[in-house]
Formats: sequence, C-alpha cells, structure tokens
Amino acid sequence: MDGVAEAYALEEAEGDEKKARAYYTKHRVRRIRDLIAEESIRTASERAEKAKQAEIEADKIARAKQVEEDKIYEEKYGERDRLAEEKLREQKMAAVSGKEDKDSAINVFLIICGIITLLVILASVFG
Repeated sequence: MDGVAEAYALEEAEGDEKKARAYYTKHRVRRIRDLIAEESIRTASERAEKAKQAEIEADKIARAKQVEEDKIYEEKYGERDRLAEEKLREQKMAAVSGKEDKDSAINVFLIICGIITLLVILASVFG
C-alpha cells in the first residue's frame, strides 16, 4: 500500500476508514500518474541532454574535419597558389619595368628631337 495515497484518502474521508478504502484507489491512480509523468519528464530531459551532447560532438567532428580538409587543400594547392602569386608579382614588376623602358625611350626620342631642332636652327642661322 502507498502510504501517501492512504493518507490522502483518509484525509478526504475525514477519518472514516471505510470511506478511505474507497478513496484510496483514486489517490493511488493519481500518484501513479504523477510518477509516470515525473519519469516521462526525466527521460525527456535526459534525451534532450544526450541530443545536445551529440550535437556538440558532431559540431566538434565537423570542425575537425574542416580543419583537416583545409590542411589538405593547403598542402595540395598552397604551392600552386604561392607560385601563382609569385608569377603575378613578376608580371607586375615586368609591367613597371616596361613602363620605365617606355619612359626612357620617350626621353631619348625627345632629346634627339631637341638636337635635330637645334641643328636645323643652327643651319638656318649659319647656312
């Protein structure tokens, strides 16, 4: 017999033991329902906690996998990317150097034009 259900039944029966036996079943059923609900809440809480832990673990695994994939990518393509960057740097340097060469050629051309102009002037004056 459940002492708590018995106490509730006796209280409801106002001390009459015959009536208390009749009320006992009602209170015992209520207590069993309460225990079932309590157990249900506890197991749901445990399942939720396990699901949360599983999600955390899956996230850790996913992050570790991403780190590993990044490392593999770096090993596989890092050298290629580095070489591509070097090639781009060389192209930029060549473009700058080419511009300097063009600037030098223009300067030489202007000097030659100046000399020719000076010769033409001198020829017309002394000529």
